[in-house]
Amino acid sequence: MGGFRRGSDGTLEEGADHADHGFAIVAEDGRLRFATRRARLWLARYFWEGPRAGNQLPGALLRWLTQQETRRGSTGDAPPVRAPFVALREDCRLVIRMVPEPGRRLLILREEFLAPRPRLLEPHGFTRREAEVLGWVGEGKTNVEIAAILGIRRRMVSKHLERVFDKLGVETRTAAAIRARELAREGDMG
Repeated sequence: MGGFRRGSDGTLEEGADHADHGFAIVAEDGRLRFATRRARLWLARYFWEGPRAGNQLPGALLRWLTQQETRRGSTGDAPPVRAPFVALREDCRLVIRMVPEPGRRLLILREEFLAPRPRLLEPHGFTRREAEVLGWVGEGKTNVEIAAILGIRRRMVSKHLERVFDKLGVETRTAAAIRARELAREGDMG
């Protein structure tokens, strides 16, 4: 896995997309100076459905940044806690946090799934039902709860999980949930 390396403008370039986050640097004029691949993907998915002007941030995000800057403490005390910007889609959300620096703002982006996404797991060799069960395990549901949600018997949930554990090469629900989220993210980035 590649390490991090500083780019010509002082940003961390190589290896930044190995994290679960995306990173972007925004100049004072609201233009995007740098963004990791993941950050560009998420910004496009949540904001730039159509054409956009240069590297200018979308209006809603730019207004939020300006609002966050005006809340900055002017008395020398610790700055106030800044609320993240949250953009919603059907089954996920993008949470954006800002870290102000002189002359620019660092944005830290993270996508969070609000519901299981079995379609992202199916290409990894899971049946539709196995992917659904695994998705609900990732949401912290018990076998009884999963059975009720999917309208199947608890024993069938157990059987699906046995096959899922074998395919993932894991032994616990937690390990399966973690691996499923990794696979879903890989599928989403692909």
